Amino acid sequence: MIRYLKVIILFSCIIQTLSAQQKTFKSGEKVVFDAYYNWGFIWLNAGQAMFTASDTIFNGKDAYQMKATGVTYNGYDYLFKVRDTLISVISKDSLQPLWFTRKTNEGSYSAEITYNFDHESNLVNGTKKRKGKTEYASYILPENTKDIVSVIYYLREVDFTGMKENDRILFNMVVDNEMWELYVRYLGKKVIKLKSGRRFRCIVLAPLLLEGSVFSGGEGMKIFVTDDRNRLPVYIESKVLVGKVKASLISYENLKYPLSSEVY
Repeated sequence: MIRYLKVIILFSCIIQTLSAQQKTFKSGEKVVFDAYYNWGFIWLNAGQAMFTASDTIFNGKDAYQMKATGVTYNGYDYLFKVRDTLISVISKDSLQPLWFTRKTNEGSYSAEITYNFDHESNLVNGTKKRKGKTEYASYILPENTKDIVSVIYYLREVDFTGMKENDRILFNMVVDNEMWELYVRYLGKKVIKLKSGRRFRCIVLAPLLLEGSVFSGGEGMKIFVTDDRNRLPVYIESKVLVGKVKASLISYENLKYPLSSEVY
């Protein structure tokens, strides 16, 4: 299920200028999503994902620890069992990733992946442990490179003012010990109704997905983020290899700003 939700983080900002001071979130923020799977005519509430932000120290400097967890409910593990934990440590000043780890169990696939981002040497050093084997990789660190958790917070700083419909936003991302060039397409604005019945004015984005065991690749996903100062992801819908998935916001704590985009 975290695969269905992690693509929330496929935003970038090379078109826009970002402030060195974060302004859309604060330490203590907690956001929870329900995930739904479409099987024929039936929508199943199959699992949950949670994202939290907290303060930490990394190499003697102030940083944020961003944690994402995803699980399927026990009753739906027969469809596709997920038990994932992802942690990203990012700089408080620049929101650049410093360190990342992912412990994943998705169906029959399990692995542990770690990245160290060396911004002084412009290198990303990756380690992947799977089936008793360890793989190492090192990459040149292009500008605006993120991992799949840090980018959601860094890119909530994007100012979409002035962007035109179908504008593409380019970026680099390290995924499964490989470097990828990806993009997000800006699709304009729309009011979306969540499973809870709440309605929000949103910015609509379509990320380029990587082909894999869940997604077929391409732009078969739409992501809705609040059109307010939080830029909070609240809803996702996507085609998958078999059926469709949706993720809907169910709760949040310690947002920095009120959700002024809500429509009553």
